[in-house]
Amino acid sequence: MLPKKTKRPSIITDEISGLIRTRSIIFQDKSITNLLNYTNLNKLINYKIRNEKKKRDQTILESALKKNRAMKFVYIEKREFNHLNLSLLKPDGSMTTTIDEVNEEIKRHYKDLYAGLPLSNDWEKSVKNFETFKDFTLSHILQRIKKIKKKAPGTDGMSFAHYKLASNVLPTALLQRFNTYIHKGFPSLFKEASLILLKKPGNAKLITNTRPIAILQGNYKLFTSMLLDRIRNKIERNLDREQAGFRQRKNTITNTFILKTIMQKTTEFKIPLFIIFIDFKKAFDSIEHSYLFSTLGEMGLSLHEIKIIQELYKDSRMLIPCLRSSSIQIFSSKDVKQ
Repeated sequence: MLPKKTKRPSIITDEISGLIRTRSIIFQDKSITNLLNYTNLNKLINYKIRNEKKKRDQTILESALKKNRAMKFVYIEKREFNHLNLSLLKPDGSMTTTIDEVNEEIKRHYKDLYAGLPLSNDWEKSVKNFETFKDFTLSHILQRIKKIKKKAPGTDGMSFAHYKLASNVLPTALLQRFNTYIHKGFPSLFKEASLILLKKPGNAKLITNTRPIAILQGNYKLFTSMLLDRIRNKIERNLDREQAGFRQRKNTITNTFILKTIMQKTTEFKIPLFIIFIDFKKAFDSIEHSYLFSTLGEMGLSLHEIKIIQELYKDSRMLIPCLRSSSIQIFSSKDVKQ
């Protein structure tokens, strides 16, 4: 039986409330000066809220560990980190008993998961296209900005509101930057992502029963969406028509209907039918980058296009929010971003 719901101390102080009201007023005026003020105010508000949350959460978690309380009781007081168990099973069979041990177990698991083989250049043998990638255009970036969805911002803090608020000046600046990246590579911060761990069905004490979701930066998502527009046709003509997942203007409803029809007909005419469902363990997290680049070469992508994709994956860093003030840092050398 859960304890009675208690009122949690608010993390929105009077100072933060005042800053939020000021931000609402600034948002109405879309001048360049106010855009800078809006951005700086966003950063300040987020910084102060994070600090207040850390103070509150640290007290709750430390208390829970000392009293050996289950996560369902802590959930009443704390809404964040409800996807993680305070006690995780370690490889040696023992349980974590402190916050530091929980963080260390998370770091060990994901460091091993994303550790790939040393990258070689053998994949270049599969490339048959050596065209130079053309620079992006202003019309292309404007078209893409209009399609930006309201999703969680990454570590750069660029939200849907920023792109809409600065739609008269931001595209030109981004275009210049993106075209520089095409020829000279990407800064390390551009490839930084925040990794959120969601709880999966099963034993909550196993770190393997978590699903990592990467929250990418706004500019990263914008750049890769424009890159996909360029290479989509080359990839599409190499895919079987039966493949419905992860494709534009396709869904799995048609495949489900076909399967259901086959099942009905085989039952009607008493024909033996065998169906195999294959669920690959950590499917997207286990792809070696060399294999990915080699496959793209066989699909007809140019060497320059694959080099751009390789640069996006090279030294990409993921930050996992942990149960203390700092984040766990993981470098990925084996995965496919969805």
